[in-house]
Amino acid sequence: APFLSRPFLGWICGIEVWEGARADRIIWARRASVLVSISAFTRDRADRIYGGFSHAKVCWLATESDELPTALPLALGAPTVLLMGRFDAGGGYKGHQELIECWPEVVSAVPDARLLFVGHGPGVTIIQTLAAKSPVGSHIEFRGFVPEEELESVWAQASVFAMPSRGEGFGLVYIEAMRHGIPVVASVHDAAPEINLDGVTGFNVNLDKPDELPERVIRLLKSPDYAAKLGRNGRERWVAHFRYSCFRSRFVPILRDFLADSY
Repeated sequence: APFLSRPFLGWICGIEVWEGARADRIIWARRASVLVSISAFTRDRADRIYGGFSHAKVCWLATESDELPTALPLALGAPTVLLMGRFDAGGGYKGHQELIECWPEVVSAVPDARLLFVGHGPGVTIIQTLAAKSPVGSHIEFRGFVPEEELESVWAQASVFAMPSRGEGFGLVYIEAMRHGIPVVASVHDAAPEINLDGVTGFNVNLDKPDELPERVIRLLKSPDYAAKLGRNGRERWVAHFRYSCFRSRFVPILRDFLADSY
């Protein structure tokens, strides 16, 4: 068909081109005239698994706006660790389970600490069951789906944003946390270290070393001035790299080159 022979630009985004990817997705990604990856990690992992992706151009994503939140949050109420993300089937890979498992240790060090999960998905019942069995289950809250117009009130409650995932191809929610001036706890197992700078904008923990996650969370909750410093660093990094205008300046040259070569 004529359409299939036309030049096209394609994006690769993470788990869709990693282990267990559908064969047709790999085929079409390889056929792209110009291939763009949302992170170097996504590109390099796909290339290690399947080959043929090393030429992909890296173009980081960004928030939809260049504007700071109307009012930057001041972590209202109890020290709160927020995870905002989908509960995928099986409980997901975003770190819900790991946070629940370490929460007794966190509460032992910070007695009023609260763990707040926002989002929904097919795996939510599994995670809710784990939380109900926890000896500190009363310190774990499930907010469910929150409409966009109410999200600012959620960010305003967060002392720390934690999503120690094993499967982020980029992690848009990390840069949204940075935009809000909130320190990030992510992991070393995916693209997070490319986005969240360890010891600068937050921490990237090794989930195979179980002591790291509670230690970093406790450190941030017990040292609000230090947490605020990392949050400010994160906001500066967002301004420099992750505003929409930053994305536009990265992507427009790629698009121009593609159009110039194709038509």
